[in-house]
Amino acid sequence: YNLIPSMSQVEFDSIHTVMGGLHWGYIPKQKLPSSKRAKETHERLCKHENFAAMAKECCEFPDLEVVSSYPGQVLVQDHPDVRTGIAQSGTVKDVAGELCTDYDTWATEKHVHDIVSDWGWFQLTPSAKDD
Repeated sequence: YNLIPSMSQVEFDSIHTVMGGLHWGYIPKQKLPSSKRAKETHERLCKHENFAAMAKECCEFPDLEVVSSYPGQVLVQDHPDVRTGIAQSGTVKDVAGELCTDYDTWATEKHVHDIVSDWGWFQLTPSAKDD
């Protein structure tokens, strides 16, 4: 939640395959970064197949186009556009599948949208205290 938002779009786009994980659901509420910082981080990372397939946080962006973890490969949906018959780019919704079923409930329980500041995130103590 520090490195990704600090990179320019050009810097971030120069990384072909991004690996790792997101752990919003495991960070104690008082230590979470702001929802704004989280959205910037998640939106960038969730464009990558490895994240879109395994990170619940990516369900925030169901229509976000996903880049294959294999350079040069294009992810396509199993079903073409019914109007044109042309295959469409794969999205988080296509890659994540059932992972996103209960996303709205999870997001509410994990405070995805209601952390206003980075105060607790930048505290040096192992457990920040609420104001």
